[in-house]
Amino acid sequence: MIAVDTNIIVYLMVPGENTESAKLLLIKDSMWVAPVLWRSEFRNVLVQDIILK
Repeated sequence: MIAVDTNIIVYLMVPGENTESAKLLLIKDSMWVAPVLWRSEFRNVLVQDIILK
C-alpha cells in the first residue's frame, strides 16, 4: 500500500513529464490510499492550470 498525495494522482491523470513515473509507481503497487480531500485538491490543480494558461 502506498500513501499518495494529490500531486501523484495529477501526474497519473494529466499527461506531462511525470506521468510515466506515476504509471510505474502504480504498476509497482496498485493499492493506493489518499487523503479524503484529494478530489477537492485535484479540482483546484485543474482550475489553476486553466487560469494560468
